[in-house]
Amino acid sequence: MLGFGSSESLAGAYGVAITTALAFFVVRRRSQWIIIATATVLGSLFLVDMAFFRANLPKIPHGGWIPLLVAGIVFVLMST
Repeated sequence: MLGFGSSESLAGAYGVAITTALAFFVVRRRSQWIIIATATVLGSLFLVDMAFFRANLPKIPHGGWIPLLVAGIVFVLMST
């Protein structure tokens, strides 16, 4: 809250998060689901995530870039 200055700016940071894409890779690695079942189940959830993401795109300049930056850094660290 201190870094954002207001709760309205903080809301922008929480509005931009896509977890279904990450869940796809976790389910594929940790379970024995075939790719078609995984894509079907998580694909429908991904469509909902994309609707939320598209609705929250205007929040990126107002603080939504922070979780995207953190996610990018964590992705690079975890994948190397």
